[in-house]
Amino acid sequence: MVPFAFRMQARGVTAGGAPGIQFDDEVQNIMYGVNSGRFQNLGRVVPEGYVK
Repeated sequence: MVPFAFRMQARGVTAGGAPGIQFDDEVQNIMYGVNSGRFQNLGRVVPEGYVK
């Protein structure tokens, strides 16, 4: 099973205790095909229980 996309999350804190980096993004599972000359999604299914 190869997912269409995956979720990347990060939450950080600076050395002083203040909020730092924070993001919650969906990253597409794509790559550029040299032979086809275009981007293609390698995924086939959405994993069971996936919630955006």
